Amino acid sequence: MRSVEIIHLPGCASSDLARRRVEEALELLGRHDVAVQLKQVGPEEAMAAGSPSLVLEGRDLFTTAEVAAGRACRVYVHSTGGAEGVPELGAVLEALRSGLASSADLVGTGSGKAQRS
Repeated sequence: MRSVEIIHLPGCASSDLARRRVEEALELLGRHDVAVQLKQVGPEEAMAAGSPSLVLEGRDLFTTAEVAAGRACRVYVHSTGGAEGVPELGAVLEALRSGLASSADLVGTGSGKAQRS
């Protein structure tokens, strides 16, 4: 089973909201085959981009050139220009849709064409 890891530092105020937002996005996508796991890392473990980070199959779903490595709260800029400790639902939906798309998700339609499941 595939899973999305929400990697966070101890005391991260945004980790539970991040989990709920990922669960809501997976529900909207109909992806009941994807688990959500909270993974707390200690100060000795490297954080790629701050806490919380949403990771699918070892890849941060929101890595950009502007993200700096560190052991701090992560800030996600929203499409409206605001910022929050978690990405907005639409961004999570798009990141998961893109990240989960693979040839394993293709199913035959009986017409010789393939479609996304």
